[in-house]
Amino acid sequence: MPFVGRELKPLEKIAAGVPAIQAAMRAAGRDPSLLEVSSLLLPRGRDLPTSLEQDVPAFKAAGVTQLRVQVSSFASSPEAIPQVLEELLRRFEAYR
Repeated sequence: MPFVGRELKPLEKIAAGVPAIQAAMRAAGRDPSLLEVSSLLLPRGRDLPTSLEQDVPAFKAAGVTQLRVQVSSFASSPEAIPQVLEELLRRFEAYR
């Protein structure tokens, strides 16, 4: 939530959608702090470290609470998957 599909400016859509959904939750008597907002990290021609450095702060600012990473998008081969996973674990250690 909120689903943005093929939105040209997805972070702007998310940033606008989060408060709207939270307001609707409050109006329905639900706790808006329980809203989970998920988004997908896309490489767009970048390696994993660059994608994370550039996108994680923007995702967080937009209200994203869960980041999905399709490991195969960042691994050059099946053998590279453990390295990608190790990089993800290392980079997200601060968010534990």
